Amino acid sequence: MFLFKKQNSLKSKKEIELLFKSGSFCSIKFLRSIYLNGGSSLKIGVSVPKKLVPLAVTRNLLKRRIKEQIKALPKEVLSGKKGSLFVLFQGKKEVSSKDISICVKELFLKTLH
Repeated sequence: MFLFKKQNSLKSKKEIELLFKSGSFCSIKFLRSIYLNGGSSLKIGVSVPKKLVPLAVTRNLLKRRIKEQIKALPKEVLSGKKGSLFVLFQGKKEVSSKDISICVKELFLKTLH
């Protein structure tokens, strides 16, 4: 089980800029991931753009749902991985937890293969 602790969260502006410049992009439905190998452990960041989802309540709800589905992934998917991973929400409306779960599983299997 993956936990979103301080050492596992991607917050450094420098790391995020490097990730966007030289990372690999992968999209499935309304989620997009950017992955870059390297580093000491897997760091994950989640973002829901204000342009696409203007209400803060909805943005926060979507972020929480995405994080919960990442936590629910099997250990085998995330164990032993090193690098940075950023998950972006690309939809324009609220999505159910079930749909997010399906997309997160597909996205992580495709990205972290």
